[in-house]
Amino acid sequence: MTLKFLKTFILIYVVVVLPFVYFTLMSSLVNTGDINPEKVALVLGAGIKCREEQNAQNCQPSNVLKKRLDKSLELFWAGKIDTILVSGNGNQLFYNETKVMVNYLKANKVDLATIKADYRGNSTYESCKNAYYEFGLQSVVLITQAFHMSRSVFLCQSVGLYVSIKIADQNNQATTNYGLL
Repeated sequence: MTLKFLKTFILIYVVVVLPFVYFTLMSSLVNTGDINPEKVALVLGAGIKCREEQNAQNCQPSNVLKKRLDKSLELFWAGKIDTILVSGNGNQLFYNETKVMVNYLKANKVDLATIKADYRGNSTYESCKNAYYEFGLQSVVLITQAFHMSRSVFLCQSVGLYVSIKIADQNNQATTNYGLL
């Protein structure tokens, strides 16, 4: 009896619940073309690589994070965004994603006045929440990878933040810029 119930539950979950969640989320995404009017990019932390001495001067962005930062630079130099908000784990003495991101952008000639730093973005949810409540943003261009898109959109939307997505590991602009209805 229990095995039959479990099989029925799994079947219903796979056939009904998963497709419902998927199509509900995907139906709220539309191609927005250009960047939203707020023109602020939110770059989520994704790890850093440090040499022996772990401080921000001896650390570099992970490969995933570097792609996100490079996408923000591409948008910034193209004039599609005016401000870059970097958000990551920045509250540890020897591990500071946010400082590494700021240093990377500065090394790429971005003026410090156009970089905003969220040192308390220890998760995607906290980064979205801080962008909305602490930085007072209503909308952002969220820069992340395709594997992270659905989760990021959901978490930002849950705090009331409107997002347009730019996928950091793809170049096809027509398929990588999304906004919520």
